[in-house]
Amino acid sequence: MEKEKLSFIPKTSFGNNNESVYAQKQAGVGFVFKISAFLFVLSFISLGGVLAYKNIVSGQIEEFSASLDRAQAAFDIAVILEIEKISSNISIAKSLLDTHRFPSVIFDVIEKITHKNVGFSGLSYLHNPEGVTKVILNGEAKDYVSLAQQSNIFEDSRDIIDFSFLNFSLTQDGHIAFSLEITLNI
Repeated sequence: MEKEKLSFIPKTSFGNNNESVYAQKQAGVGFVFKISAFLFVLSFISLGGVLAYKNIVSGQIEEFSASLDRAQAAFDIAVILEIEKISSNISIAKSLLDTHRFPSVIFDVIEKITHKNVGFSGLSYLHNPEGVTKVILNGEAKDYVSLAQQSNIFEDSRDIIDFSFLNFSLTQDGHIAFSLEITLNI
């Protein structure tokens, strides 16, 4: 028998499917390279998108700034200040009117409670800070009965706190002239 020759160089490969170890290493490096190249390209595309978006937003900011400047230029500051002053005066006038007691209410009350045979010819009005309203009237009644009926009407009225007839006299027509002081609840 022949002796077999011994060799330290392998005749077959140690890898799977008869691939060499070098080919296996090359295959792994190729996959990693492909993924890293893909990510590199993707990052450049993303960078381009971000820069394009930045330019678009910068352009819009400039447009809006120019539009705001045009809008501000359209307003006259002096007119705006004058409008604010007028607005302040109007609000002060409104508050005064809201707290003001209207003397015209007095005429409504007197009209409502005046007897048909009694008439008034003069009026003085006083409203003091405590809220008391006094009215002094000069009047004329047909007779004393009408004056008594007028007194009863005043007593029954919720709008009158106090009243008093003063300075009685007869007129040339035979009517009764008088003065009347009324404290009103309005």
